[in-house]
Amino acid sequence: PMAETSAETLPHVIGKYRIVRELGKGATSNVYLVTTPDGAVFALKRLRPARDTRVSRKMFETEAALCGKLNHPNIVSLIESGVDEDGLPYIIMEHVDGEALDIFSAPNVTLPDEMIIDVVRQTAEALDYACKRGVIHRDLKPANILLQHDNGQVKIADFGCAMISDSQTTQLGVVGTANFMSPEQVQGKPLSYQSDIFSLGGVLYRLLTGRPAFQGTDYQNLASKIIRAPHTPIRELRNDVNDSFVAIVDRALRKRPEERYLSWDEFLYDLHNLSRLIRASEQNTSNTDKFMAMRSSSFFEYFSDVEIKEILPSTTWRTFHDKELLTSEGQRAHSFFVIMAGRAEVTAQGCFLHIATVGECVGESAYLSGGFDLRRERTTALGGVTALELSVAQMRNMSPGCRMRLDQTFLSVLNNKLNAAYDLICHQPQTNR
Repeated sequence: PMAETSAETLPHVIGKYRIVRELGKGATSNVYLVTTPDGAVFALKRLRPARDTRVSRKMFETEAALCGKLNHPNIVSLIESGVDEDGLPYIIMEHVDGEALDIFSAPNVTLPDEMIIDVVRQTAEALDYACKRGVIHRDLKPANILLQHDNGQVKIADFGCAMISDSQTTQLGVVGTANFMSPEQVQGKPLSYQSDIFSLGGVLYRLLTGRPAFQGTDYQNLASKIIRAPHTPIRELRNDVNDSFVAIVDRALRKRPEERYLSWDEFLYDLHNLSRLIRASEQNTSNTDKFMAMRSSSFFEYFSDVEIKEILPSTTWRTFHDKELLTSEGQRAHSFFVIMAGRAEVTAQGCFLHIATVGECVGESAYLSGGFDLRRERTTALGGVTALELSVAQMRNMSPGCRMRLDQTFLSVLNNKLNAAYDLICHQPQTNR
C-alpha cells in the first residue's frame, strides 16, 4: 500500500490544468477537479500508476476516441485527451456537480417513482443518441449515471468499455460490470443496442427495489443466472409498484434480444405512458376545474366546449417548481405544454429565445413532428408554474374537427413566434461591414 501511495503522488499541474482536489477513485483511475488559467473548471480522469495495464490503457484509448463526438445534454462531454509527464493517459471532461445513482439505489434509499421515470427516460434518450452514432455503452450501471444537483439532469459517464462501430482500433472483448451485463454480453456474443436496453432494465430494477436483478456467489454463478435464471419478481420485493413499471422491467430483462424492446422509441413510449398514468393518479384537480381553466385559457379560445371536453381526457395537470425543467434539449418529444399559471424561460443551445407566459404553449414541435422529433429547446420554470400537458399520441385519436382546430391554433402560434423572431432580428444593432 505504501508503494502504491507514493507511486500515485499527483503533480500540481498536468498540461495547462491545475489540480484542485480529488473527486473520486475508480478501479483503474482517479478523477480530479481541475481549473485552467482562465478560470474554467473541468474534471480530469487519470490512469492510476498501480493499475497501468494493457486493458486499462485500452479503455482510456476507447474513451479518448469519443472526445468531441457525443454531444448530447445527457452525456458527459469529453473535451480532450493526453499523456502526462509520467506517461500516464488522462481525459479532460465537463465537471458534473452531482451524485451517481448508486447512492439512490439501496433498499431503504430509493427515489420517488416519477423521478425514477425521468432519470431512466433521460438515460434512454442518451443511449438512443449514442446508438444512432454507432456507440454501445456496454457498462451501464448506477455508478456511471450521474444526477446533477441543481436541475436533476442526468449525465452518463465512463465510455471506456464502449463498442464503437467505426473505430480503427481493436475493441475490447467481454468487459463491463457483471451484475448489469446482458446474457449475450456475458457469453461474448455480438452485441446490439438491445444489450444496453437489458442493462438499463437492470438499472431500473435496482432503482425500484434497491438490489440488483441478478446476484451470484462468484462470476460464473452470476453469469449462469443472467443467462438462464429469471430475475426475482419486483412484487416480491415491493408490492406498491405500478403494473406498468413491472411490465417495462420484465420486457427489458428478457433473455433473448429479439424479445426485448425492438427500439429505444418503443421503450421511451412506454415510459411516457407510465409517467402519464402516475401523474394522473396523483392529481387533485377535478375535471370540472380543468375544463373551466382550459375554457378561460387563450390557447383554447376558439375551441368549442365539445372540443375541449374531447381533449380533456388526454391532458395531465402539472406543477413545476422554480428552476425545474418542462422540456430539455435532446428529449424525445411525446407531449407539449400549455402554461396555465406562472412563467417559463425558453432557450436553445444556451441562447435566450423568449419568456412563455399564461396561455402560451411550449414544446409544440412535439405536435408538429408527430412525436418523432427530439426537442431543440430547454424550458425552465421561473418560480412556480402550472401547465397542462397534452399527449401527442392521444391527439392522434381526436376527431377530424378537433385535430383541424389544433392545426389552426398551432399555425397561429407559429405565426406569432415568426413575427417575434422577425422583430428581434430587425432590432439587432447593425454592424459595419
